[in-house]
Amino acid sequence: MSQTVLIINPEPLITSKVSDSFREAGFLHCHTSDLEEGLHLIKDLQPVLIILDLDFTRYQAFDFCRTLRMQQQNWTPLILMSERDEEFDLVLGLELGADDYIRKPVRAKELVARVKSILRRQSMVWPDLRQEVSNLPLKDDILVNGDISISPANYSVYVKNILIDLTMKEFEILLYLCQNKGTPISREQLLSVVGDEQILADPRVIDVFISRIREKIEPCRNKPLYIKTVRGIGYMMVEQKVYVL
Repeated sequence: MSQTVLIINPEPLITSKVSDSFREAGFLHCHTSDLEEGLHLIKDLQPVLIILDLDFTRYQAFDFCRTLRMQQQNWTPLILMSERDEEFDLVLGLELGADDYIRKPVRAKELVARVKSILRRQSMVWPDLRQEVSNLPLKDDILVNGDISISPANYSVYVKNILIDLTMKEFEILLYLCQNKGTPISREQLLSVVGDEQILADPRVIDVFISRIREKIEPCRNKPLYIKTVRGIGYMMVEQKVYVL
């Protein structure tokens, strides 16, 4: 069964340019130039990935991201694209839950490759992550630190037995920190974990990911228990006691 990619932008030409590449890769694609319609299509079509153009209604597009992630709690993978090369857009987009950021002019094969890369890593997450807590993998298969349980096998994270929604990049950073508990990890190291040097070239982008992860796992974000800032270096996962009932 073909998977649907939803493209939200005002330029049908972009969709036309990439349509053949998506078709050859086995994807269906749907296009709309209306953000409100986009939200409805996401509910109706349940696309595997969303591509959102920032250039036509910039702040409304960011509001779209905020609505999708914060209000609707929808974590369908999201790629932002823009012709502007501005750190503000990149950082704000990541803060609002985007998974990737691509600059125009769009190269069809590169875009499809990014889509396939994200979905390959997400394939074990949607929708299988939304399982009952009783289906949590055996303790031997997971990393446990305090109230946090991480399963590398199915890309899931639980805090106090509650499943936490993370983007793939957030998951990869959290997993890497947990695998290296007690060791300070530089921003550059973490940047290499999430991949794209061209798009995520500024190590400060890692601060955005850490802030989002803290919102989801820390009992008190202002006084982080798990992920500590190491001045002049980066971040460190602090080992916590595990209480077995």
